[in-house]
Amino acid sequence: RSLFRRRFSAPRLSFPTMARAPPKPNTEYKKVIWANVEFQVGDVAVVKAGGACKDFIGRIEKIRANENMDVVVRVHWFYRPEELPWKRKSYHGVNEIVESDHVDEIPVESIQSACVVYTQDEYDRVNSNPESYKGATITTSTTTPDGTPIDVQVRLPEFVCRSFYLSKEKKLKAELPTYCVCNKPRNPDELMVTCTKCDSMFHARCMKIKPKDNTKDFQCAACSSKKKKP
Repeated sequence: RSLFRRRFSAPRLSFPTMARAPPKPNTEYKKVIWANVEFQVGDVAVVKAGGACKDFIGRIEKIRANENMDVVVRVHWFYRPEELPWKRKSYHGVNEIVESDHVDEIPVESIQSACVVYTQDEYDRVNSNPESYKGATITTSTTTPDGTPIDVQVRLPEFVCRSFYLSKEKKLKAELPTYCVCNKPRNPDELMVTCTKCDSMFHARCMKIKPKDNTKDFQCAACSSKKKKP
């Protein structure tokens, strides 16, 4: 991102642990340990944005040491809905991000933390019982004030992704499916109900159904009217 490039040059690193050895120039690696956390190719990381901007989110595609022995990572960026040309819509979730084909190479020390990106189905499962779900965590090492090493559990930022943005064409690779009588996409944070007869999905708010209502025998208006016919 042009904003990212203005804020970060690739600083010289003081040998972050990489496969338990100092980096070798012009070498690719499958993982890097940075800030006591191991990052592998394919992981998603939170990247410092600086200023008043929200932090960036990127999927690690490549890890390498360049000719200056700077450790850099190649990332595929995720966009926040407000960064898209059409901005945030009512069907976007609070923690929704959109994967893209936008790629940059960044210094490893700009990585702030690991994070978790769920598909819609995964997001539904982890939120099906919010009272018992404790969140995604990672174990990292630190030291007490007296220098004693300890392991601590750190809560990771969590996101949901349902779309892929083609940055050059400025459009989604595929439009989100639409549901309900309103014919609009679902919001991943909002309750959906499924008709027991036709299996069609509806926004609970459109059906005037509250989260605590019993939806086990829910039937849409079309199926209910068929049932009433002699």
